[in-house]
Amino acid sequence: MQPFYYLRPLLKNMELDADACAAHMLKLAKEPEAIERARVRMQEFGDNQTGAYYPTGNERASNIARKALEH
Repeated sequence: MQPFYYLRPLLKNMELDADACAAHMLKLAKEPEAIERARVRMQEFGDNQTGAYYPTGNERASNIARKALEH
C-alpha cells in the first residue's frame, strides 16, 4: 500500500492547520487584505472540497476568518 493511504484521514486537519498558520503569519505581517483574499477564494468553492480528502471551501473560509479575529 502507498504511504499516502495512511495520511488520508489526517489531510483535512492538516490543511485547516496550514490555513490557520498562513492567516496567523499574514496577520503578523499586517496583511489583512491577503487574509481576506484567501478567505474569499476558499469561499468560492462553497460546499465542495478543495482537493482530495481536503475540507470544503466553506470550512476553510470559516477557519481563516476565525484565525484572523484571534488576538
